[in-house]
Amino acid sequence: MHVRLMQAVCAPLAALMFVIAGPLPMAHAAMVPTEQVLRSADQAAPANVATDRERLATFLAREDVRR
Repeated sequence: MHVRLMQAVCAPLAALMFVIAGPLPMAHAAMVPTEQVLRSADQAAPANVATDRERLATFLAREDVRR
Protein backbone atom coordinates (compact mmCIF):
# COMPACT_ATOMS: atom_id res chain seq x y z
CA MET A 1 0.00 0.00 0.00
CA HIS A 2 2.80 2.41 0.94
CA VAL A 3 4.69 1.74 -2.33
CA ARG A 4 1.56 2.28 -4.38
CA LEU A 5 0.94 5.64 -2.67
CA MET A 6 4.53 6.72 -3.31
CA GLN A 7 4.23 5.83 -6.99
CA ALA A 8 0.94 7.69 -7.25
CA VAL A 9 2.50 10.84 -5.76
CA CYS A 10 6.01 10.70 -7.27
CA ALA A 11 5.11 9.97 -10.89
CA PRO A 12 2.93 13.09 -11.36
CA LEU A 13 5.46 15.23 -9.48
CA ALA A 14 8.29 14.04 -11.71
CA ALA A 15 6.22 14.74 -14.81
CA LEU A 16 5.38 18.19 -13.49
CA MET A 17 9.06 18.95 -12.89
CA PHE A 18 9.91 18.06 -16.50
CA VAL A 19 7.03 20.17 -17.84
CA ILE A 20 8.03 23.20 -15.77
CA ALA A 21 11.79 22.95 -16.35
CA GLY A 22 11.56 21.98 -20.02
CA PRO A 23 10.89 25.37 -21.64
CA LEU A 24 13.42 27.27 -19.53
CA PRO A 25 16.51 28.35 -21.45
CA MET A 26 19.93 27.38 -20.22
CA ALA A 27 22.04 30.03 -18.53
CA HIS A 28 25.32 31.07 -20.11
CA ALA A 29 28.16 32.41 -18.02
CA ALA A 30 31.53 33.81 -18.91
CA MET A 31 34.62 34.98 -17.10
CA VAL A 32 34.91 38.75 -17.23
CA PRO A 33 38.39 40.26 -16.89
CA THR A 34 38.87 42.87 -14.18
CA GLU A 35 40.05 45.42 -16.74
CA GLN A 36 36.77 45.15 -18.63
CA VAL A 37 34.75 45.69 -15.46
CA LEU A 38 36.84 48.72 -14.52
CA ARG A 39 36.54 50.21 -18.02
CA SER A 40 32.77 49.84 -18.02
CA ALA A 41 32.51 51.27 -14.51
CA ASP A 42 34.70 54.24 -15.48
CA GLN A 43 32.54 54.94 -18.51
CA ALA A 44 29.26 54.54 -16.64
CA ALA A 45 29.91 56.82 -13.67
CA PRO A 46 33.46 58.17 -13.28
CA ALA A 47 32.58 60.27 -10.22
CA ASN A 48 31.20 57.24 -8.36
CA VAL A 49 34.29 55.18 -9.12
CA ALA A 50 36.61 57.85 -7.75
CA THR A 51 34.46 58.19 -4.63
CA ASP A 52 34.39 54.44 -4.14
CA ARG A 53 38.16 54.17 -4.52
CA GLU A 54 38.68 56.98 -2.03
CA ARG A 55 36.32 55.36 0.46
CA LEU A 56 38.14 52.03 0.08
CA ALA A 57 41.54 53.65 0.54
CA THR A 58 40.28 55.40 3.68
CA PHE A 59 38.92 52.13 5.00
CA LEU A 60 42.18 50.28 4.35
CA ALA A 61 44.19 53.05 6.01
CA ARG A 62 42.41 52.53 9.34
CA GLU A 63 44.58 51.03 12.05
CA ASP A 64 42.00 48.44 13.18
CA VAL A 65 41.65 47.16 9.61
CA ARG A 66 45.40 46.68 9.15
CA ARG A 67 45.62 44.32 12.11
